[in-house]
Amino acid sequence: MLDRYLLGRVVLQEYTQVETAAMLGMSPRAVSYKVPQALDRLTEKLLESGLLILPHS
Repeated sequence: MLDRYLLGRVVLQEYTQVETAAMLGMSPRAVSYKVPQALDRLTEKLLESGLLILPHS
């Protein structure tokens, strides 16, 4: 659930990480650490489901 909220605010709604941290009652540092992890988890799920296909190098 936290992943969805973080990605929704930072990526889709273009709030800053500082603004998002304030909304969640977290430190900006925690948000800056968690956003890339959330993106990695989302990417992994999309790859596993076949909804995302990486181009061949």
